[in-house]
Amino acid sequence: MRRKIKYHILICNGTKCNKVQQGVCYKKGAEDIISKFDKLIAKYGMADEVLVSSCGCFRNGITNKGPNMVIYPEGIWYSGVTVNDVEEIVEVHLKKGNIIERLLSD
Repeated sequence: MRRKIKYHILICNGTKCNKVQQGVCYKKGAEDIISKFDKLIAKYGMADEVLVSSCGCFRNGITNKGPNMVIYPEGIWYSGVTVNDVEEIVEVHLKKGNIIERLLSD
């Protein structure tokens, strides 16, 4: 049976060039952010409703503001995310459905 996803989070993890991971989001800790999301989602029993995916560069003009992420289905873009922001995103956005204004992309 297919699970019904409530949220799909796409987190930029840079790009690969000659099989080497690079890019602004990668260099600013995207791997750690993804790992923290995975741990908290498991901790809070949200794995059936939240899917976290690593992706390449969004190339949408906000690259230098990374790490960047988008949460669907709302299409909310957050920039400059740090590992310290992940718990707040889980608590405020995923659990309560509220947007975190200070992280919104311009």
